[in-house]
Amino acid sequence: MADLLVQGAKNGDAFGSSAVHISVWCICAFLAYFAAARIFEILYAFYKDAMDKVESKPKRSGLTKKNRLQLLFLSYIELVLNYAIIYYFALRLDWARFSINFDDISHAIYFSGITIATVGYGDQFPTSTLGRYIVLGEVLSGIILFVVSLAVYLGGDD
Repeated sequence: MADLLVQGAKNGDAFGSSAVHISVWCICAFLAYFAAARIFEILYAFYKDAMDKVESKPKRSGLTKKNRLQLLFLSYIELVLNYAIIYYFALRLDWARFSINFDDISHAIYFSGITIATVGYGDQFPTSTLGRYIVLGEVLSGIILFVVSLAVYLGGDD
């Protein structure tokens, strides 16, 4: 269904109406925007928490190290999924181009997971400037979230 909606948005004729075309485009753009907003929310929350810990400010939450690690893992997974949504809709709406088409969302999730882990097999890569910037953002997000958070959360007394 999502592919039909996106195809209709690109062609403007799947449902025979330009109003539907605009509506579908807006829905896809909103989903990509929501995913991006959630990414920034996750990164800001971890940054704020890490800075509070570095500055030895009193805890505002009752999170233990175990809770923090669970939250870190879930946030890492959520980043992968949010970036996959952005890749999928950016490609479908011709905002960004990649070396292959993501036939379904699972290909976008694979690409996102490989990118955030900085593995980079080379089987898929961005071919447009916007695509490269999105990938760069994901790599930096993954490094910031994983390395900095683990070092701060596990490095000192809680």
